[in-house]
Amino acid sequence: MTPLWTSKEVITATNGTSFGSKFWQANGISIDTRTISPGNIFIAIIGENIDGHNYIDEAFEKGASAAIISKKNANISGKNYVLVRDTFVGLNSLAKYSRSRSKTKVIAITGSVGKTSTKEILRSALSGQFLVYATEGNLNNHLGVPLTLARMPVDTDFAILELGMNKAGEIRSLSKLVKPDFALITSVEAVHLEFFDSIDDIADAKGEIFEGTKRKGFAIINLDSKYFQKLSEIANQYELNVISFGSSKNPDVKLLNYVLHEDCTCVTCDINGLKMAFKIGVPGLHVINNSLSVLAIVNAIGGDLSLAGISFSNMTLPNGRGNRKKLITDDGEFELIDESYNASPVSMKAALQLLGQAKIKNNGRRIAVLGDMLELGQQSLSLHQGLSNHIKEAGIDMVFSSGKLMESLYKILPENIYKVWSKQSSELTNLLISELKAGDVVMVKGSFGSGMGKVVRELERFYKINKDLNRGMN
Repeated sequence: MTPLWTSKEVITATNGTSFGSKFWQANGISIDTRTISPGNIFIAIIGENIDGHNYIDEAFEKGASAAIISKKNANISGKNYVLVRDTFVGLNSLAKYSRSRSKTKVIAITGSVGKTSTKEILRSALSGQFLVYATEGNLNNHLGVPLTLARMPVDTDFAILELGMNKAGEIRSLSKLVKPDFALITSVEAVHLEFFDSIDDIADAKGEIFEGTKRKGFAIINLDSKYFQKLSEIANQYELNVISFGSSKNPDVKLLNYVLHEDCTCVTCDINGLKMAFKIGVPGLHVINNSLSVLAIVNAIGGDLSLAGISFSNMTLPNGRGNRKKLITDDGEFELIDESYNASPVSMKAALQLLGQAKIKNNGRRIAVLGDMLELGQQSLSLHQGLSNHIKEAGIDMVFSSGKLMESLYKILPENIYKVWSKQSSELTNLLISELKAGDVVMVKGSFGSGMGKVVRELERFYKINKDLNRGMN
C-alpha cells in the first residue's frame, strides 16, 4: 500500500529539520490526539486555548509515526519528528505539496447554505465512476481545509472540498490554497450578517472562490440568484467558463418540473438539451437546486449522468441537516425532522415549508421547535420576527422556541398558534415531551450555538427509535 507521506516528502514540503530515523512513512495526518490513528503524523498546532505540543507524548503513545513541532521537546528523544518554525505554516505547506504532487481535479464548494448537502450528493454521484475524496464533517475553515488537502490520497481522481467563511478574505485564501478546477457557489443569502454590512458584501466574499480557480476552469452559479450577474462578472475576470443552473430563463441545467412526496422528490430537468428525470431520496425544495448543481458538474467533467441520477434515489441527509426518524410513543409514533445543525433565514423558511408539507396522521400536529439564528447582526430581531409569516403560511400548529432572539418571534405569533418560549434550549425538552402525541410531526432547527441538537438527543433518549421506518443517516 502506497504511504500517504514519506519522511523525504514531509521534509521537502515543510523545509524542516528532521530528527530520528532517516526514513519513515505515514498513513495519515492528525492534529488531535483524541482521534489519532497508529501511523499518523501528529502536527502540534498552537491554538488560542490549546497547544498541541502538550499532547506530543500522548500522540506517540497512540502510535504516531512522527510529529511536526515548533518547540523542542527533550521527552521525545529517539522519536521521529520534524522541527519547523510554525506548525500551522507547516500544515499549509503539506497541503500545498499535496495539491502539487497529484493530478487530482479539485471541485470547491462554497455558499451561504447547502454546502455540506451538495458535497455529499456530489460525492455519491461521482463515487461509482471515479476515485473520489471529500471533506469530512465540517472541516471547511482555515484549519480544516489545509488538513483535508494534506490528507488527500495522491491517486484521487476528484477531490470535493468545502470552503466556509465568516469574514471577507477567508474564501480567497482557501481558494488560492486548493486551486480548484471547478468552483460552485450554492447560494448567497443573509448569513453571517454580523460580519458584513450587506448581502451584496456577502456575494463579493463568496465570489472570492473564483480568484484561486485555475484559469479556463469552471464556475457553477445559480441563475435564479439575484447575484448571478455579479458572480458571473467576477468569474469572467478570472477567465472561467460559467455554467448555470436553476429554473428561470435558460440555464445550462434547467428545472422543468418537480413533485414533492412524503419521502422523496421527483424531478425533471434539461441538461443542454437533454431531458432527464430522476428521483431524490429525500423530500424538499432545497435538495432540488443542490441536485441540479451536481448534474452541472457531472456533465462538465464528462461523467455519466444516468449513474448520477440513480445515485440521487439513495440520497440521505447528514445528522442535523434534515434527516428524519420515527420515534415510538405509548400510543403510536411521531416523526422527528432533525434540522438542528444550523439555521439561517433562508434555511429556516425552507424547513418550515417542508414541515408544512408533511402529511399528518391520526389528528397529529405540525410542531416547530426553534432556536436562535446567530450572526445576523443588526437585522437579527427583524429576521426572527419575519419567520412569523412563514409559520402562518406553512400552517404550523405549535411553536416551541428558546433563546433571546426567538423571544421576539414568540411575542408576535398569533394567539391561534400554540406557543411556548424558554430562555434555554435545555428547558424545552420536558415542555415538548408533555405535549407530544402519536401522529405529530416535529421539526427542530436552530443555529449550532443555540443548542437545539441537545433537544434532538434528549428526544431520542426518551423515545425509542423505530429503525424499520427510519429514513436518513443515523
